[in-house]
Order: sequence, then structure tokens, then C-alpha cells
Amino acid sequence: MHGSKSLSPVVLGYLVLMVVAPRSVRAAPPTSPPASSSPPVAVALPAPPSLPAPLVQDDEMLQPVAAAARQVSSWDEALGALRARSTDLRIALDEVERSDAVWRETLAASLPTLNGSANLTGNLLRKRQCAGPGPACLVVPNALTYGASVTLTQPLLASRAWHAARTAKLAPLPF
Repeated sequence: MHGSKSLSPVVLGYLVLMVVAPRSVRAAPPTSPPASSSPPVAVALPAPPSLPAPLVQDDEMLQPVAAAARQVSSWDEALGALRARSTDLRIALDEVERSDAVWRETLAASLPTLNGSANLTGNLLRKRQCAGPGPACLVVPNALTYGASVTLTQPLLASRAWHAARTAKLAPLPF
């Protein structure tokens, strides 16, 4: 054991008794009188420990904790709260939505296009117009003209748009 000292069983038992046994057992007087006729010897008992200070009733550290503002009652509710606050999940979902939008945008080049226009013309200044002296006067008629047009265009072969749409659909997501 190279210089290390071990405790004797008597010392070890005394230490265990001092730590584990209640104070009343350790300080109990002997139950039988001493066998010798010598005068009794006064045994000095250890002083009782000082009592702790009484608890303060209005101490704010002793007040019960208030109930939580939000109570979670199920595992699904806890997962929903985590998913709602997860920025990584929100970014991933936005990337999926962006990928779908790119696909729809590239596919739009192969879809039909419908254009329409309309016009309405009316003469607001209707008077008798004379260009100098004489009977050469011109009367502007009360005319209202209108027109409309609609154009529908459908590409028959849009291989570039179809290839771009397929490429956008197969593109890997960045996460």
C-alpha cells in the first residue's frame, strides 16, 4: 500500500455512527451505572446546534410559481408548436413552394394565351365647323364608335417550354 493508511474498523464505525445516527442516539446516557465505586465523572455533552432563523412569511422566493401561459396537452400539440417556430422547417417548406412555382412558371410558356381589347370613341365637341367665309361649313356628326377584339394563341409544339418544365420538376431541392 505504499505509504497509504487505512482506517481501522473501530474508527470507521464511529464515523458512520456520527454521520448516520440521530443526535439523540449519539448523546444517550449509559443505561447501567458504573461498576466502580469511584465518584461519577461529569461528561461534557456537545452544545445543541443553534436553531435556524424562522422563515419569513412574505418572502417572494417562497411564493408558488404562477401557471404557464400556454399549457401543452398532447404530443401533437407540442410538435405543432415546434414546427410553427422552426425557421429551418419554414425555409425548407418555402423552398418546396418556390420549386413548384418555378415549374408552373416554365409550364406557362406552353399554355394558351388569351388577349382581349375594347375601345369606345365619342365626339364630345360637336359644333358647326366653318373654315372661313362662305357657305362651306361642316357639321360634325354625333357619332359614337366602338370596337373589340379577342385573340387566343395556342402553341402546337412547345418543346423548349416542356423541357424547361420537366427540368424544373426534376431539379433537386437545396436542402
